[in-house]
Amino acid sequence: DALSGDVFNEILEEHVEAELQADLAQRTALYGEHATEYPLARTSQQRRHDALMTMGLKAAGRDHGTDREPLVVIHCTAPTLQHAIRELLGGNNDSAEPATSQRMRLCETQSGAPVSLRDLAIAALIGQVQRIVTDPAGNTIDLGRRSRLFIGSARDAVLLAGDRCCWPGCDLRTRLIQIDHITPWAAMSGQTNPINGAPMCPQHNRHKHNGRFTVTRNETGWHHHRPDGTEITPRTRN
Repeated sequence: DALSGDVFNEILEEHVEAELQADLAQRTALYGEHATEYPLARTSQQRRHDALMTMGLKAAGRDHGTDREPLVVIHCTAPTLQHAIRELLGGNNDSAEPATSQRMRLCETQSGAPVSLRDLAIAALIGQVQRIVTDPAGNTIDLGRRSRLFIGSARDAVLLAGDRCCWPGCDLRTRLIQIDHITPWAAMSGQTNPINGAPMCPQHNRHKHNGRFTVTRNETGWHHHRPDGTEITPRTRN
């Protein structure tokens, strides 16, 4: 099911991150301050394969479970949650029918896997529920407090709207994702709040500043413009 899948993905991603850190450390040891000019020893696909093998080898070497509670985040709306709980308890759901809008029928894990109403209701009854307010564009607007950097809840608020690099054609999704100001903090007094934050991989974050690219977001998604005003779009596949 979707929840078990997210538990597995969380464990796998932690192992993939460990493999990435090992490659980065090895490259730094070999090339020092010029390390970023050289490729890593393995591709991302090779690291994922090795991470999966490591998980299997660990499991083969132990015969007991773990007391660690996995963290699974489910995104849903208040009407959907009310409908799910009433349905689980066998109540009259005529007045709690979820709205027809796809946005208002949101019920999925953080990775985008759909969650059944029954699993949602059970998770809400035995887990924790956090109220998040978003604007029509999907920006989280009332989580966290302002700070110079996107850390803690301020970082979490941005990632709730998407934890992958927002750059066209980039699907990188790791714990190294950086949160940058859309309107620059120093040069243009940009605020440190979820509406003004964009998730980017380290490479594209540097590329944005060095190349003086402009990043915006509206109801249609992320948009990236070159200094001459032309928009960057993902390359189409034949």
